[in-house]
Amino acid sequence: MDLSGLEPANCRPFSVADHYLMERGSEQGKWHRVSLPPEKGATEFITCRICEDISLTRSLCTFVSPFLSRVCYPMDTTLLVFGFRGRSAIGFSEDDLSHVVRPGDVWMVNTGGEALYRYTPAHDLNEMVVIKYATRRIGFVFPQQTRAVLRGDRPWIVRLGYQESNDSWISDLLNNGFTSSLDCLRAEARALDVLARWLRPLTDTVDEARVAPGIDGDPHLEQAIRLLTRDLAATPSLEELSRVLGMSHTRLNRAFKRAFGKTVFSWLRDYRLARARAALKDGHRSITDIAFQCGFSSASHFSQSFKQCYGCTPVEFRSSHKLQEVYCEYGTR
Repeated sequence: MDLSGLEPANCRPFSVADHYLMERGSEQGKWHRVSLPPEKGATEFITCRICEDISLTRSLCTFVSPFLSRVCYPMDTTLLVFGFRGRSAIGFSEDDLSHVVRPGDVWMVNTGGEALYRYTPAHDLNEMVVIKYATRRIGFVFPQQTRAVLRGDRPWIVRLGYQESNDSWISDLLNNGFTSSLDCLRAEARALDVLARWLRPLTDTVDEARVAPGIDGDPHLEQAIRLLTRDLAATPSLEELSRVLGMSHTRLNRAFKRAFGKTVFSWLRDYRLARARAALKDGHRSITDIAFQCGFSSASHFSQSFKQCYGCTPVEFRSSHKLQEVYCEYGTR
């Protein structure tokens, strides 16, 4: 992944305290504005605690020097991160800021109780919106197969969206005036709906690809799957993967063949197609965006690969799925 301009240069992390997060004791259904100390630059954090287990923060920051923050959430937290302007790198240590949030990106982060680090270069306006869910509230939605891959007991980061129109996802939340208790209920429902729509492709893919049974507790395979699936638009090469895992190409391919009956990148191709197939069920997302997000070089390449695997084009699949939904909705009346 290209991290040019995003390598922390002797930055000392700034610990983000509770009064910036508004996680504890803040009044439900009220917008709060806070800023970092003025010597850090022009910063504004607009935060609302939607309900006991869900909050939202919009950050607008232009730092006078490269800025590294360390955020400690008071509980195990799952984040949906929407990039709007600028770039920031995130990770779970100062030495592993390998996930770059760009405009149009959507990332999911499970903190696993760990601190999250964020690095932002100087002078560029950076805008990001984060919806924060207490993991205890939403953990049940992950089927056992998904938990085996993402390791709910450990921190993980995965990119779910690429070049998205993020306004459409969170504008209802940002524009909510919270003038009544019903507005709080509406915001809670919207936050959960956004989460469900982004989780569906992830959970459906793990189930369809039968990832978890193949892993069967093998730590090398677990790590390989996490590295391959955390960002399908920027996967590591076989050489990079082998180096990180401390295994030769031959041994790694042999492990995948034993677990899944196919080589590393044959497995990855099929996983990409399964992830794209699940994403196509959401009619609000364009086929081109899904293709790039899942790592295909073009929409035509995606369409060709999809038809070879499933016997129909993405357009035909989406049309067929819509007909099935109509039947399910009206056929039993």
